[in-house]
Amino acid sequence: ILRAMEHEVISLVHKVEPSVVAIVTQRRTILPNGRVILERSVGSGVVVHVDGYILTTDNVVDRADWIHVSFPDGQQRPARLVGKDQLTGIAVVSVDSVTVLPAELGDSDMVSPGSWAIMMGNTYGLTPSVSIGLVNGMRAEDGLMQVSAMASTNTSGGAVFGADARVIGLIAAQ
Repeated sequence: ILRAMEHEVISLVHKVEPSVVAIVTQRRTILPNGRVILERSVGSGVVVHVDGYILTTDNVVDRADWIHVSFPDGQQRPARLVGKDQLTGIAVVSVDSVTVLPAELGDSDMVSPGSWAIMMGNTYGLTPSVSIGLVNGMRAEDGLMQVSAMASTNTSGGAVFGADARVIGLIAAQ
């Protein structure tokens, strides 16, 4: 039974892996003395549309002066912020085009405690990190999902996939 489950998880990861991207941002802060500090940070995202739309979390792109997306196949593209919602913490960025098959969106309203959750983030544009766990519960007022799985560093904005390989949430870590 465990080998069959392992095979299914590996198949799911291979299917969705190309759609999980790294998002690199730069923020510029001007200090009172006029000195400029440039801060780069890395998060994750997931391609959800062939026109280049990528879901991530607000904290990944908040106050970014520029945004750059790195794909698992080595492609890199400049991106722009399309919009964000601070209540849910979701942000959308876009690139000019994508050559990867977008991930399909699922319905988080259909998720229950005990449902499988496969978390994937793409740190630095390398092979995505994968963590598997179970949904513990959902908070109705904002849709926050608690999952019993560890998120790797810089995976905030990465995708939480259900057992059907559809996106049911985003990783809100760090």
